[in-house]
Amino acid sequence: MTLYNVDPLGVADAGALRTFYYKEFLKAVRTPNQVSLGNLGLQVLATQSGGLVLNSSNSLADEIVRCVADANAFYVLSFEGLPGDGPDDYHAIDAKVDRPGVVARTRAGYYAQPEQVRQP
Repeated sequence: MTLYNVDPLGVADAGALRTFYYKEFLKAVRTPNQVSLGNLGLQVLATQSGGLVLNSSNSLADEIVRCVADANAFYVLSFEGLPGDGPDDYHAIDAKVDRPGVVARTRAGYYAQPEQVRQP
């Protein structure tokens, strides 16, 4: 699932601190004691899901059109992640594209669980 955050105030709100404040919380939360309320902001969740934060236009309709156009161009990549060393072991994801002007937006990472040992 990819999330998009569209700010209906757009450039009217561009001078406010909250326009870019979410970037302070983009770094992955690796342990439960690192969590803060800002980590659950819609802008943070949108960025970490591979979506966009759109706050540079006063035209809500144009921003929604941009979201729809962005969602229509995608590839699906999959992989089998390694088991975690412990519960909720964080693994970062970094996908790169070797084409000028193209950016890969992916999830920031995932939380792996230890491999289950099956009892006979």
